[in-house]
Amino acid sequence: MNSIHWQQFANVVSQFQFTDKPLWIALSGGIDSVCLLHLAYQLQRNTKLRVKAIHVNHGLSKNADAWQQQVSSLCQSLQIELVVKQVHIETKSRTSLEQQARDARYQAIAEVLPENSVLFTGHHQADQFETFMLRLMRSSGLTGLTSMKALASMPNALAKSKQLVIARPLLNITKAEISEYALLHQLKWVEDESNQDQKFDRNFVRASLLPAFQKRWPNATAAVETSAALLQQDSELLNEYLQQDLKPMLVSTFAGQTALDLSLLLQHSSNKQLALVRMFVNQQSDLYPSRNTLTELFNQLALCREDSQPEFRLTKSVSLNVYDRKLFVVSKIQQEPEATEVSLNKSHRIHGSRLYDSIQINGQVDGCLAVKFGVLSDKLQPNQNSGSKKIKELLKMHKCPPWNRAEVPLIYLNDKLIAVADLVTDYEHKNTITIVVNE
Repeated sequence: MNSIHWQQFANVVSQFQFTDKPLWIALSGGIDSVCLLHLAYQLQRNTKLRVKAIHVNHGLSKNADAWQQQVSSLCQSLQIELVVKQVHIETKSRTSLEQQARDARYQAIAEVLPENSVLFTGHHQADQFETFMLRLMRSSGLTGLTSMKALASMPNALAKSKQLVIARPLLNITKAEISEYALLHQLKWVEDESNQDQKFDRNFVRASLLPAFQKRWPNATAAVETSAALLQQDSELLNEYLQQDLKPMLVSTFAGQTALDLSLLLQHSSNKQLALVRMFVNQQSDLYPSRNTLTELFNQLALCREDSQPEFRLTKSVSLNVYDRKLFVVSKIQQEPEATEVSLNKSHRIHGSRLYDSIQINGQVDGCLAVKFGVLSDKLQPNQNSGSKKIKELLKMHKCPPWNRAEVPLIYLNDKLIAVADLVTDYEHKNTITIVVNE
């Protein structure tokens, strides 16, 4: 069909300047991704661009291995390299199987794709309709109702660190056009039996809601796709203005962490405060706090003392924490740092500490040096004429948030504490050693 052509794929690659980036196809084996793979095949035949495919086997269907074999054969026939990634999903309470599968899929893809890769997916107009309706039923605001974008960051922490992006070149294509393309090129695809199960919200929208809309309004998917695009424009414009206000509020705090200055935030109107906190949290975590979380946050800020340190959970592993009248986005996922022996004058990488990747000690001392963590009751004497102070007190003086204190490396010489990272050195060794971190 004329409406789907490999040149459309090439235009997306050119428009977003992807020609020098690794290009990948998300290949489930369904009709949408198979059509996308065939477009990539034609792209390779007509240009110098090369594309790889990735298939994630969730193991949720009895047919999963057969689907894997089918996509492997398809890629082999088209001479497109395929990477298969197996994942195991452990069902969790209060989290939908759809969401768990999606999270596992993006994590698996992020582990495989090299940095700066582009992942092409086969999302089309009907998928945009489904996403819009699901967001609407979840009481989403402007940001949520923008639905899927033609180009977006991959929603995964590892993917974000590797700067992976998702591109959706078929977002303005109808399901009928995709079906016609598949028949025209005699493509073979798999049918996921779970797509017929309407206990899953997306399947209900696809099987029951969308046909009813299209019967009444034949251009329903096109209308929703256009509305989502217009909302994206409005959202981007709003974010441009908000970013101008947010930038002066961002402050570098302990160990270079970014926080939001609440004293500056509270100078704005209540509506802008909510929008600015949402933007800040999203920039730090790729999450959006719920309206209830934001309401609770501002209620407590209005009532709490200057030194209060309230915490608000966003997810099981991410929270909003207030310290020193600043707002932090805190990740709870971390390996507990362990005490480690180190050699003098050599860089040592400390695994498990988000704040301190490496430590280097320069100077002349006799004895055994060691790095420890979390011994907050130990003491150090910073000045000859002053008394010893507990590590906890020293870290508080340096505005170290409570949740970071167990991550700060403590330097011992012959089992005696002589330094707290590069913050404080005891008076005996101030002129004999220098400590450098994170270089």
